[in-house]
Amino acid sequence: MDRKPTRLRFGTLLFALALLAGLAPAHADGAKEEVVVPSSSAYPEGLTATADGTLYISSMTNGGVARVEPGAAEAEAWIAPGAFETRSTFGVLADEQAGKLWVCSNDATPLGVTGPIRTEGAHVKRFDLKTGAGDFSVRLPSSPSLCNDLVIGPDGALYVTNTLQPEILRLEEGASEPRGLGSRRDARRRPRRAGVRN
Repeated sequence: MDRKPTRLRFGTLLFALALLAGLAPAHADGAKEEVVVPSSSAYPEGLTATADGTLYISSMTNGGVARVEPGAAEAEAWIAPGAFETRSTFGVLADEQAGKLWVCSNDATPLGVTGPIRTEGAHVKRFDLKTGAGDFSVRLPSSPSLCNDLVIGPDGALYVTNTLQPEILRLEEGASEPRGLGSRRDARRRPRRAGVRN
């Protein structure tokens, strides 16, 4: 049975993303309120945008990343499901300064989602923002893990949430593996809270 395309209604969300990305008002005014996502990218999970209004959308069920060009009404399959050993894709983050797209890839079998391939564990993947080619991958060290959200801190490091621990991991520029900032259990033992300041 074929899945119907998903229709995402953005409205004020697109306008907010445009403001966060530093877009001129003209770009925000021209944003589509509805974007059709192909059935190959069903159940969108994560969303990120670049300054020109391009959107990147992950898919929990099928994996891969869809891309919506500025002003387009329909998303296109950009990073194929299973490419660079990605499985179910969750959080996505466009780092324009580095020209990279960061993607959370997970084995979502415990959630009833098999994904496009059988790669085990939770990974942070990096792709070239222009070509979509994968160039870096690291598995989250804890087990079980679920790579969920990503942000670049003011120190230039990548911060990653691991929902199943719960913990925040920090991947320094040039590092080969992330280091934990501590879990909720650790926070109970310490008077100061760990966090990321924007």
